Amino acid sequence: MNKYFYNFFFLCRYEVCAYLEQISHEYSEKGDVQLAKRFLDDTAILYERSIQTYMRSNMLIHFAYADFEEQRLNIDKARSIYNRLLDINEA
Repeated sequence: MNKYFYNFFFLCRYEVCAYLEQISHEYSEKGDVQLAKRFLDDTAILYERSIQTYMRSNMLIHFAYADFEEQRLNIDKARSIYNRLLDINEA
């Protein structure tokens, strides 16, 4: 039963992040760059909270977060996310 809730929690977190990213793109297309940046920053915060708490060892959320940061051209941040995942798996 716990695995079901864990998977459900993961899907909800991922969907919320995807939704925030989509909203950001829509605001960007409409010309509201500040609000678009705010939604992207909120998405990054949600991903960061996810990998620091319950989903610390979940590879998929790490990959999604790293992909998100790569799309934002934050290559160093994406690299640090991958390295953090490697450190967790080595321990």
